[in-house]
Amino acid sequence: MFKSSRITPAFRTKTFANFDITGKSKTVVGMYKCAKKYTDNFREICNQENNWLLLTGEPGSGKTHLSMAIANHVLNQAIPVLYFQHVEGLGELKDCLRKQDDIFTKMEKMKKSKLLIWDDLFWGKKDPSNFELEVAFEVLNYRYLNLLPTIITTNRTHVQLLEIDNTIGSRIIERAKGHIVLIQDINANYRLTKIG
Repeated sequence: MFKSSRITPAFRTKTFANFDITGKSKTVVGMYKCAKKYTDNFREICNQENNWLLLTGEPGSGKTHLSMAIANHVLNQAIPVLYFQHVEGLGELKDCLRKQDDIFTKMEKMKKSKLLIWDDLFWGKKDPSNFELEVAFEVLNYRYLNLLPTIITTNRTHVQLLEIDNTIGSRIIERAKGHIVLIQDINANYRLTKIG
């Protein structure tokens, strides 16, 4: 299950125990608590309408670490997980189109996985390409309609997600209601605190 999850060996070490909240801002501690509560109640949450988790905002605040901590916990309970990193994943899907490989099978796995983790949604350029928007809508709309648990991390705020595409953004926000964390404090970026 770990192999099919596409979680890298480095990410398999991410847990709640090794996420250090010492001296962190209230919003980072709040994100930790929200992710931990989501994990502890996953079996109950996954059957509810609002079963998505949205971690947004400042890069380097631990969004990916916490999403991987959830994934590792869920995988250890024999629940299938699929990890999709936005830039690399879209690159693979584009390669499938160029090589005329089976993009359908890859998309179906994203749509139907028991838990999908979409990391760094809409990372990069200010305006995502039509291809990015089409893939995001097709996968996320399927999961929205079928009430499938989904974890999304993004450097975009929820307002920016709506500005990028109101249809996609509103679906994400609706399903993540009660499980949305916004980190806007630049001091939350642990990569910057290591400098000096």
